[in-house]
This record gives sequence, structure tokens and C-alpha cells, in this order.
Amino acid sequence: MMRVALFFVCIFSLSFSPFAEGFAKEKGGSKKAKTNLTIDIAQDRVGITTNFSGAEVVVFGATTEVLRGAEIAAVLTGPETSTIVRKKQPVLGMWLNQTSVEFPHVPHFYAYAVSTNEQNMADSEVLNQQGIGINALHFEPADHDDLDISPVFQESLIRLLQFRGQYPLQAGQMQRLDEGLFRVNFKLPSNISTGIYTVRVFAFQKGKVVEKAEKIFVVEQVGISAEIRAFALNHSFMYAAVMLVMAIVMGLFSLWLSRRK
Repeated sequence: MMRVALFFVCIFSLSFSPFAEGFAKEKGGSKKAKTNLTIDIAQDRVGITTNFSGAEVVVFGATTEVLRGAEIAAVLTGPETSTIVRKKQPVLGMWLNQTSVEFPHVPHFYAYAVSTNEQNMADSEVLNQQGIGINALHFEPADHDDLDISPVFQESLIRLLQFRGQYPLQAGQMQRLDEGLFRVNFKLPSNISTGIYTVRVFAFQKGKVVEKAEKIFVVEQVGISAEIRAFALNHSFMYAAVMLVMAIVMGLFSLWLSRRK
């Protein structure tokens, strides 16, 4: 009985000691700050199969009372790649590649959606800083000597990516499901690249970004195409040998069929 009483006395004294006070402060300081903007993605992986014809990525979001009436913008960007843009010029009656500019950090895919017109959300400087809109895209050339001519080549590159369906012609529409709830549907084309894709959502009030949220998802090959790709990467020599044997066999088989006729 005496031991039990001493145990509770120790616990009582520790609860008022500097150690206990410091521990409580540390525990309270470890709590995450409350966010007023929350987003999620319906699926965290998109699988590319042999008959892949595109996919749709659905982003859901919610805001608290603090952000009631705030305008929302969502941006989806794909993995970056190095791209060389060449300009053809007439040489001796032939059109040949003469001038070229390399952009080392070009998103393979870009799309965005807004709850209202971009000009009503913020000025162009703020939108450019956050990468919202086609006009906010800026590709830095690998060679600084190409800075003067890079805008023309960037414009041509963006037009090409828009033609391929990898960049939008205009902003997508954001659906307001209920007070504080919204939804965005991003369509991925069939020529999408594998890698990590990032969704960034911004809340605007009075022309300023007041909250941000970010989520990622993965686009990867699945099924037989993924197995063939993995085999080719891990066993390149054997893969080349198998492809060579298959080509020879198909050629001999075609020759045999033609002689039979």
C-alpha cells in the first residue's frame, strides 16, 4: 500500500516539474498548423496499357469558412524533359534545320482550371509567379546566348504541344459542388508520358494567394507492355538478341509463304 502511495506522489510531482512543462510544450508544438484548403485525387496511379486511349484525373477540394468566396485555381504539370526546337530555313532550294534552341526543363504535360476568369483572380505578375495560365509558362534555354531568340522558339513549342493535346488552348472549368467544395476534371491524352505528376491548388482573396495545397500521382506502364519494357531495360543484350531472332524468323516465314504462292 505504501509503495502505491509513493508511486502516485511521484507522478503528481512530475506533472508540475519543469520537465513535465517542457514536455507539454514540445508536444503542443508538434501539432500541425490548421489548413483552410484541402485537396485529394480520386486515384493516385494511372496505368498505361497497350490499348491506352487516355485517362481522366479527378481532383476534389474543400475550403473552410475562412476561404468562403475565395477564387480557386488548379494546375497540373507532368514530368520535365529536355526539348530541342529547330527552325527550318531554305538552303539551295531545300528546307534544312539551321537554328535550334534547347529547353532543358519543359513539362511534358500542362493543364489548369480556374473558378473564374484569370484576370479577375489576380494580376499577371501574381499568376506568372504561381505558373497559372499559358502566358505564365517560361522555358529557360540551356544556352544563355539564345535568350534573345528563345521566346519565338518557346511559342512554337507551346503551339506544337497544344496541337498534340499536351497543353490546353484555354483554361478548364472548375465545378462548385457545394459551399466550400469544388471539383476539377483533368483529361490526359493517349500520348502521355510516364512519371510523377503534380497537382497544385491555389486560393485567391483580394488578388493574393492566401492558401496552397499540393498532391502527386504516378503515371506508369502496367500489364504486358510494362513487363516488356522492364525486360528491355534490365536485359538489353538479351532483348536485342530475341528481337533479332524474331525478325529473322518472320522474314523466313514471309519468304516461305511467297514461294508457296
